[in-house]
Amino acid sequence: DKLSVVENVFINMDKFSIMFSGKYISRGKSKIIYPGIDTEKKILGNELDIIGTVSLKLINAISLNLITESVLISESDMKNDSAQVLGFGGGFTIKFTKRSFLDILAKYYVGNSNKDDSDLKGLSAATYSRLVF
Repeated sequence: DKLSVVENVFINMDKFSIMFSGKYISRGKSKIIYPGIDTEKKILGNELDIIGTVSLKLINAISLNLITESVLISESDMKNDSAQVLGFGGGFTIKFTKRSFLDILAKYYVGNSNKDDSDLKGLSAATYSRLVF
């Protein structure tokens, strides 16, 4: 079982826009079957994601995007998977038509997991094509 809630706020101006996004995931218990043990435990903790994006219009069809993200995952019933991660990065949005876009972005993440037992570092790169209806 899982419940997700997502909310976005946009502030649009002539040369730049700001977006704040938040997502909360409440995870339920999962069935775990070990030899001789049949139980239900919450394997993954609840998750809170907060993202902020500033987009600066460089020319008519290209925008520069600056992104920051925070991800918090609570401890589960297994007592070993809480995490705090901070990501930051940027990218570009290319506008082809009024309703079609190409997003290119990269983010670098740092954080820790399992009550500071593990350092987390990583890079995420992605491209998205968007069509608005």
